[in-house]
Amino acid sequence: MSTKMQKIEAVSRANPFKGATDLPDPPRPSEKCYDPSMSPYDQLFAVQQQLNILSYNHLPTTFYNLEKQRSLQSILLTSKEILTDALPIRCLEATFVGLFLTQEMRHLSRIPIGFRSMADGAHYRHIVLAVQVKGRPQYGAVGLSRKTCLMYKELKFTSLYDLIMDYKKGYESVGHTLVDAKIGLPVSHDSHYRLPPCWRYIAIKWDSPTTEDNPTPDDSSSLHLETILFNFSKLLPSISDQFYKGVNTLENLNRAQRLCFFDLDCCGADAAYENRRRLSLLAKCQSPLGAEARKAVNEKDLPSSKKRSGHSTNKKTPNSRGRVAADSSAPNKTTVSDVVAAPDGEFEDEGNAAVSGASLPSTPRNCSVGTLSFSSPSIQELP
Repeated sequence: MSTKMQKIEAVSRANPFKGATDLPDPPRPSEKCYDPSMSPYDQLFAVQQQLNILSYNHLPTTFYNLEKQRSLQSILLTSKEILTDALPIRCLEATFVGLFLTQEMRHLSRIPIGFRSMADGAHYRHIVLAVQVKGRPQYGAVGLSRKTCLMYKELKFTSLYDLIMDYKKGYESVGHTLVDAKIGLPVSHDSHYRLPPCWRYIAIKWDSPTTEDNPTPDDSSSLHLETILFNFSKLLPSISDQFYKGVNTLENLNRAQRLCFFDLDCCGADAAYENRRRLSLLAKCQSPLGAEARKAVNEKDLPSSKKRSGHSTNKKTPNSRGRVAADSSAPNKTTVSDVVAAPDGEFEDEGNAAVSGASLPSTPRNCSVGTLSFSSPSIQELP
C-alpha cells in the first residue's frame, strides 16, 4: 500500500467525535409533522422536511423492502418502520414515506411519477410523489435525490405538464436527457387498502421522433404531450373513481378488458398496446376506463394473443406469476390478485438495481414498460 493510501486509511479510521460529551442528539423524523390547520403549501413543506431529516442513502445497499407491487397497507407499514429506524433512504423509500405522511391529507391527490433519463449512454431511474390540491390547479411533489432539482417541488405549478417539464429542466441542468415518464393513478387514502397502488398507468416519451417510416402512434410526441397531460389531469378524478370501483369486478372479463385496469408493469407483452390505447383515448379527452372504451377493446388485437395463435390450443404457457396457465381459449377465471401478479422488475432507486433478496420475486432481465423496452443491466445509479 502506498504512503498516500496509508494516510487515507488512518484518517478514515479516526473518530472525530471520540471523547465528546456535549454532542446534540441527531434529528429524528416525526409522524406528526404538520398541523391540520396549516395550509397545503406548509403541510407539503413539513412532509419534505421529514424526508430531508432521513437524508439520502449513498451506500450500495438499502435497508428496507422495496417491492412496489404489494398492498398499500404493507407499504405503509414499511414507511412506519423507516420513520422509526431513521436510517438514510433513497427515492423509492421516500415515496413510501411521503404516502404515509400524507395519508390523512384527504384534500390532496397523491400521484407517483417515475422518470428514466440518459447520460453517457447509460439509463437512470428516479421516482417522486406528485401531489395536487383537489379541485384546484395546484401541483407540487415530495421526494429525495442526490440532486435538489429532482426532489421537492413547491405547490406552485398550475398543471401536471408544467410540473413534469420542470423536472425535465432539472435533468438537463445536471447533464441528463429525460427519456420518458411513467404516471400512476391517485393513491387511496384508505390505510387498510389491500391492493397495490397503480404506479404506472400511462408512459410518455420524448426521444422518438415521428416519421413516415416510423409513425409510432404510441409515442406521446405524435399525440401532443401537453394535450395528453392536460386531458389526463382533467379526467383523473373520474378515471380514479372508475379504477377503484372496477378493479374488484374483473372475474367475468376477457384479458383485453382486464388490461384496462392493469398497471403497465403487469401487462407483460401487451404493455405497449395498452399504453397506446390509453394515450389515444386521452388525446381525445376520453377516459380509458369508460364503459364505451372498455367495450371497444378486442382480445384478438393483443400482441400476446397473436403470439399464441400460432401455437396449439393445448399448449400451456406461464402466467405472470410464473405458474402454468391454460391458453386464452379457456374460460377466464381471473381474480383481483391477477391484477397485481407481476413484480415491478428490479427494485431500483434512481436506476440502482439495489435489492432482490431471496424473499422477493425473481427479476426478468429484460423489461418492457408501456412504449418502452430496455435491458436492466444498462440502468445505472444517478450520479
